[in-house]
Amino acid sequence: MSQQIAIGIDIGGTFIKTALVNQQGKILFFKKISTDAQKSKSEILKNINTAFEITNQEAKRKNIQINKIGLATPGFIQDNGKMSLISNIPAFERKNLILELKKKIKLEIYHENDANCFALAEHRFGAGKKYRNSIGIIWGTGIGAGIIIQDKIYHGYLGSAGEFGHTVINPLAPLKCNSCQKKGDIESFCSAPNLIKYYKYFGGKNRQADSIYIMNESDLIAKKVSQQCLQYLSIGLALLASTLNPEIITLGGGISKSDHYQKINKLTNQFVARGVEKTFKIVKHQISDDAGVIGAATLTFK
Repeated sequence: MSQQIAIGIDIGGTFIKTALVNQQGKILFFKKISTDAQKSKSEILKNINTAFEITNQEAKRKNIQINKIGLATPGFIQDNGKMSLISNIPAFERKNLILELKKKIKLEIYHENDANCFALAEHRFGAGKKYRNSIGIIWGTGIGAGIIIQDKIYHGYLGSAGEFGHTVINPLAPLKCNSCQKKGDIESFCSAPNLIKYYKYFGGKNRQADSIYIMNESDLIAKKVSQQCLQYLSIGLALLASTLNPEIITLGGGISKSDHYQKINKLTNQFVARGVEKTFKIVKHQISDDAGVIGAATLTFK
């Protein structure tokens, strides 16, 4: 069988990442350009098409025939192909991205949520490659999960499986989630923007404090916010572990680089249902920040 190579495109709120990826998960070419997420739909589509053309031209230079591309985006994709809860690229809300792109790109296109693509990349090539049931968590500007059951992405009824970040676990919390405006969901305690909100709310004095500063517990207020975050994140992970019974949970995204894995495993095992303790492990991602483009391309591989 000939080597399968596809284009993976990861569309984020800041950058569009595009790559040529082979079926072993190796990146053969990589480029990123600005998304311009607050501009019109047509401007963003133009940027996606530019990313595709750059990569396709590189494929031609390498004498590679491209027949398929995979897309990773925030939010979730319904059965009718329309996107929902894509707050960082508002022009795409309720739009079918595949239909829009097929006006210019005459190839087979696959489309998945970015957390699903991250989870798929880690499951196939990274921390989860020895297992059949895994969960991948994006822990950064937002919080979402990709669920792999018996080596397949689980979508749920409307395609929204894995949106556990917007599950309320403390309705009496004082602050709202930056994204969905609910009080006390997991993201409101644990995402990067909300960590900063709580740092200021509790009286943190460092005006330059970011999520890295806070998760490094660089002052007493930062430590308080970090410990709150780890507790609520672990409660969320325990809900996933008790309900879905994975073998491994992999954390990715900017905040996942903080070194709290021993505590997260300990807390999560305290919160899970009886009998589930220590039947799974929570680990740091093995693939770099390019897991989104790798997972997107992997959607196309048989």
